[in-house]
Amino acid sequence: MRLACPFTVCALVACLLGGCFAAAPPRLQAVDVRLTEASQEALVLTYGVRAANVAESDLPLVEMRYQCRLDGRVVYQGRRALKQTIAKGLETRLELPVVIPFGEPGGRPSGAHELGLSGTLYYIKPGQLAEALFDAGLVQPTTGAAWTHLVDLGALTEQPITLE
Repeated sequence: MRLACPFTVCALVACLLGGCFAAAPPRLQAVDVRLTEASQEALVLTYGVRAANVAESDLPLVEMRYQCRLDGRVVYQGRRALKQTIAKGLETRLELPVVIPFGEPGGRPSGAHELGLSGTLYYIKPGQLAEALFDAGLVQPTTGAAWTHLVDLGALTEQPITLE
């Protein structure tokens, strides 16, 4: 019995694995921010982030890890389990809560401040092999983005402020 030549085996493996690495990552864009809750100790904001699937197949979203900066200082870090799939050519909206604590009770910041959001989105590329590699922790594709905007924290309300 003759074994296939190593080049043929390598080419076959490359073709099989090609599906694991061919899909384009989702595109992320922060679209708005709104006040969700206010207390004497903190503000709770919700960022709206658009995730657009530009790949040729559906992409399951797994988790978003993110952080918020106020005037360049990290004030919040969070993780959000997503467990949703974006169909090819479509987009979805991600809601990311952020807590901005005050330095002292009643010390709500007012006026324009540099508000930044950055994050890493974990997703699964198409195919059973890609899913198995993701579940095993061997290949976990990510895409990231960061945004900075001047926002008047004193004027934030439950009505979203558009960031685009």
